[in-house]
Amino acid sequence: LDEPLGALDRPLHDRLVTELGELFAAIAQTAVYVTHDVAEAFALGAKVAVMREGRIVQVAPPEELWARPADSWVARFVGLANVTENGATAVVVRPEGVRFRSDPRGDAVVGEARRDGALVTLSARYDDGREIVSAETGLLLPESGTRVAVEIDPAAVVEIPASAS
Repeated sequence: LDEPLGALDRPLHDRLVTELGELFAAIAQTAVYVTHDVAEAFALGAKVAVMREGRIVQVAPPEELWARPADSWVARFVGLANVTENGATAVVVRPEGVRFRSDPRGDAVVGEARRDGALVTLSARYDDGREIVSAETGLLLPESGTRVAVEIDPAAVVEIPASAS
């Protein structure tokens, strides 16, 4: 299947992702499903292959791709924004492990907030210019321009190889 849902409106797309997932489980057959939509690949794939320049760079279940990408390029490709390279290594902080707590003495200021249903993606800029992204749920989240303390769950931090470029 080559990008079968690419041109659909969001409600129909989402319904068909659910139906395709059910169909794939029911027929118990391997299917090769090509998409550039990471969320779609994660929703449908028991295993996901990430390709770069025509070569497979990692094959893993979605949870493993998210928790432990092969390198910094894969991390960014699957949507992890909090990637800091330092020579041959990179540190990834998954956004679900980042919390912004309103604090007038905090070390960052909230910039953009994007809501996608229950999930809100917030970005903040540290005083030194670095940015960090948080994925949170709820209605009472810091607004744009609010100074915040950044809290990071150590379980959301992983060190991986930097990409070879």
